[in-house]
Amino acid sequence: MIVPEEIKKCIAFICEDSKDGPIPRATGFFVSVPSEKFPEKYNWLYFITARHASAKLNGNLLLRLNGLDNKAKYIKISDVAWHFHPNHSNDPVDVAVISISPIPDIDMKWFPVEGIMTPELFEKEGVGIGSEVFITGLFSKVSGENKNSPIVRIGNLAMYPEEKIKTKDFGDMKAYLIEARSIGGVSGSPVFFCADPFAHIPKGSILYATGNSRPRFFLGGLIHGHWDISDEQVDFDTSVDKNINIGVASVVPGYKIKETLFSDELIQDRKKKDETLKD
Repeated sequence: MIVPEEIKKCIAFICEDSKDGPIPRATGFFVSVPSEKFPEKYNWLYFITARHASAKLNGNLLLRLNGLDNKAKYIKISDVAWHFHPNHSNDPVDVAVISISPIPDIDMKWFPVEGIMTPELFEKEGVGIGSEVFITGLFSKVSGENKNSPIVRIGNLAMYPEEKIKTKDFGDMKAYLIEARSIGGVSGSPVFFCADPFAHIPKGSILYATGNSRPRFFLGGLIHGHWDISDEQVDFDTSVDKNINIGVASVVPGYKIKETLFSDELIQDRKKKDETLKD
C-alpha cells in the first residue's frame, strides 16, 4: 500500500513552547465540515487531537506545520477554546476539537467530514476485522529539524469490542483495537481504514473497482494509546528492564469524532458563522 502525500499534509505536530524552544509532543489533524448555507462553496475547519494530549500539554501550546517555503511554521493555540464530546461526563471520549481559520502560506490539507467511518459504512465499504489501517503522526526520535516529517505506521483492524475497554487514566471507553505499534508522539494521530476495492463489484464479476469516485481511505478514528508488557511479565529475557509495547493500540472511533463535530454547541457556532457569508 502506498499512502498519498496529501494524507500526511492533514496533520500537524502539537508542540510545547519551552525555554529551549518548541518541543513536539503529540499529533493532531484537520477536518472540514461544509457550510450549511453554502455547502458547495465554503467549509469550516477544525483541528482535532486526543483530549488527554491537550490536557497534559495545557499551557504554552503551538501547532507546527509546514510552510509553502518548505520550512516549519508555528501557530499559537494556547488561548483557544477546546470543544469536547457532548456526553463526555457520562461516556468518556478522548477527543478534543478547536475551530481554526485557513492559515496563509501553509502547505496543509484537511480531510472531509464525509470521509469519517461510521458503523453503517463498515459493511457497505468492505471494512472489517483484518482490514488494513495506517497511522500518520509524530515520531519524536525523527520529527524533522526544519519541517514536519510524519511517520506512517501500517497495521490491521484487530477488534471492535462490544464492551467498553478499560484505560489507565481515562476510564472505560468505546474503542477499536488495531494491530499497530503506538508510541507517545502519535497520540491524537488520525487512523485511516482502507476500504475493500472490490466492495462495490457485483458478485461473480472479475472487474476491478476502477473509476470509483468513493474515497479509498476512511478516517477510522484517532489514537488513544497502547498497552505495555510490564517488567515482571517479561519471562524470555531477564535483562530487559523497560516496558515492551505489545503492538496493539486503542483507537477512538471515528463516529465519536463526528458526534463531537456535530454537537449542539458546534452546530450553533457554524450557523452564526454562516450568517456572515455571502454567495
